[in-house]
Amino acid sequence: MKKLLWAMAGALILASCERVEIVNGQDDAGDAPTQTENTKNKTAVVRFSVDQWDVVTEPMTTRATAAEADMTDIWLLAYSADTLAAQVHQVSTDENFGSITMNLKYGKYYFCCVSSRGAQPVLDTKAKTITWGTVRDTFWNIDSLNIRSNTSEATSKTITLGRVVSRVRLALTDVIPDDASKITMKPSHWYYGVNYWNGSAVGDSDAEIGVTIPVSYVGRNDLSTAFYTVSPADDWSIDVTAALRGSGDTTLGSVQVSNIAMARNASVTLHGGIIGTTRGIGIDMTTDWTDGGTTNW
Repeated sequence: MKKLLWAMAGALILASCERVEIVNGQDDAGDAPTQTENTKNKTAVVRFSVDQWDVVTEPMTTRATAAEADMTDIWLLAYSADTLAAQVHQVSTDENFGSITMNLKYGKYYFCCVSSRGAQPVLDTKAKTITWGTVRDTFWNIDSLNIRSNTSEATSKTITLGRVVSRVRLALTDVIPDDASKITMKPSHWYYGVNYWNGSAVGDSDAEIGVTIPVSYVGRNDLSTAFYTVSPADDWSIDVTAALRGSGDTTLGSVQVSNIAMARNASVTLHGGIIGTTRGIGIDMTTDWTDGGTTNW
């Protein structure tokens, strides 16, 4: 499974020059520290370092920075109980992209982490969601930690972000005619957002999506494109209508398929020809993300 390992390393220091300890979401006693009059108003400057990402794709493993992994946005939201205590949103053009500092009071916090390269993101802290106009590769996780004064050395924190999207690739074997303008896909379900508190898929829609065909593909038979959806945690299925459109949005060819098996971190490829009366499109699961079965219609 492809993962992004968010290495939150380096010194975690207190404004009062005391140290901070992070113990996998709990203190030595297993509970959030009790605040006293002497500590309840003290704060900690927490520095998160995200300058090294591990991108693991079985069976091939590569290492890359956040920029090299094509991530365009990072969100880090800190909650004390159900109260949003701090939030940071960075974009890849920021000079300090991947390095985040938060000033937090002593106590237990839940950290919601989302990284994506989707387009037109919208953050809704009331609904605890992030939605996109166009979904692309997206990773998420939530973890917890306690911040308190003690005499031990600061401990590094690693949050593993798991992929929360599925991908459908359309690969046509048709020779693209000169009047072709775009390729479209109409799914029965397509999710455009993630609940960053529990990782669930939100924003269900059955709207048609599509991409313009570059002129350079006219006369070729190797056109392919990919569409991403935020995926429910459990395996699910969709029905799809794929079409090749011409000038004036005319339909040059289309194909329908039902009960396509979908899963988080899985890429499904629909391949074959859709122009004319004889069509044969296969569905298989690529090994770039996860292994899976093969079906045909």
